[in-house]
Amino acid sequence: MGVAQPHCEMTYRRESNDRRCAFCGRPRQEVRKLVAGPNVYICDRCVSVCRQLLTDERRARNNPTPEPELSRPSKPKEIKERLDEWVVGQERAKRMLAVAVYNHLKRIAAALGGDRRRADQGEHHPHRAAGHR
Repeated sequence: MGVAQPHCEMTYRRESNDRRCAFCGRPRQEVRKLVAGPNVYICDRCVSVCRQLLTDERRARNNPTPEPELSRPSKPKEIKERLDEWVVGQERAKRMLAVAVYNHLKRIAAALGGDRRRADQGEHHPHRAAGHR
């Protein structure tokens, strides 16, 4: 004869005193407000983050970003410093990625610069003979 196993059901709710945000995992005691949904909770902090994301998205949709100016791309050292803010360790990979991004941005700037020069000159192509396209 076997021993009866307790019935376990996986839910976010757990025990009634162990309520947590389903997004960040913070327990009820660490947040000001925990909003209940169907078998799930979200804290006031995550609601604020979501609200800000939606506001930023709406603003971006209503105000498309102007075409970027042709400025010099960030130097690899500057790109790596930005990567250092987000990535721990991986120094060699960050240096390689920084150089690759820098070279990519240079190619984009060169291509955009060429397109803009042609547009400014009315699609003038100096290497083509007059009347031939």
